[in-house]
Amino acid sequence: MSDGAPEQTLGSDIGSSKRTVNKGTVLLCKINPRINRVWIVKNHTPHQKIASTEWIPFSQTEAFEPKYLQYYLQQNAFRDFLAQNASGVGGSLMRVKPATFADYPMPLAPLEEQKRIVEAIETQFTRLDQATAVLHCLQQNIQRYCAAVLKHACEGNLLPQNPTDESADQLLQRILHERRRQWEAEAWQKEIVRAQKKAAKAARQAAGKSTTMRDIPDAEWQALPAEAYTSYLPNNDNWKQKYQEPEAPNTADLPELPTGWIWATFDQILLDLKNGALWDLMGLTVYVGVRR
Repeated sequence: MSDGAPEQTLGSDIGSSKRTVNKGTVLLCKINPRINRVWIVKNHTPHQKIASTEWIPFSQTEAFEPKYLQYYLQQNAFRDFLAQNASGVGGSLMRVKPATFADYPMPLAPLEEQKRIVEAIETQFTRLDQATAVLHCLQQNIQRYCAAVLKHACEGNLLPQNPTDESADQLLQRILHERRRQWEAEAWQKEIVRAQKKAAKAARQAAGKSTTMRDIPDAEWQALPAEAYTSYLPNNDNWKQKYQEPEAPNTADLPELPTGWIWATFDQILLDLKNGALWDLMGLTVYVGVRR
């Protein structure tokens, strides 16, 4: 188990094959050797210990310190060897047999040296656990720091306000002016296209030709000189009344902003809220995209 303790249950409740094991026995799982499962039997309870026959037992001897053997069996090189020599179709159906690694070479250090190696390994693991805990705390601190930075930035407390800076209200008015200017440029271009098509249709009608727009090639109306379609253009600015000013936010329940700041809606600052917009503001080119 992940908490380092075995599951405690009655042997009669386990339907699979099982065997008795003793303290100090090292168990190597037969199933899917790519999963690193090695267990040392300990005296967690005074009861007799049993293990599934899906474990290969290494009984404790004077030649091996159990933890030394456990760490050796957990090495990537040994696990790769087992995975390459397991039998079965894959996953939980793959098995290894004791004969698979009977001739596998294992470095046999003196028993006291094995104990010193185990102590050194566990010292490094302890340091690793401590480093991991410190890293986890640092990651949490970084998240809190990022949140604090964003909060201060959005409250106007990250940098002192320069009194010579353009106010947000002035910036918004500049954006709205540019927004309307671009809309009018696009709308006027549409009026020109409409006038060109009307002029081409009238010329065809005068010549006794088909006046259906699908029968008029694009090149025909696009090639018309300005004097040919000017009379079909609007003679006043009523077409500009079609422009819809973006709705300003309702600030009644919104908190007070720092001096020079202003509340605005996305519709006010974006040219095209549906497809995103490209703005060149205050010397910076900013693209705002909208995920659909």
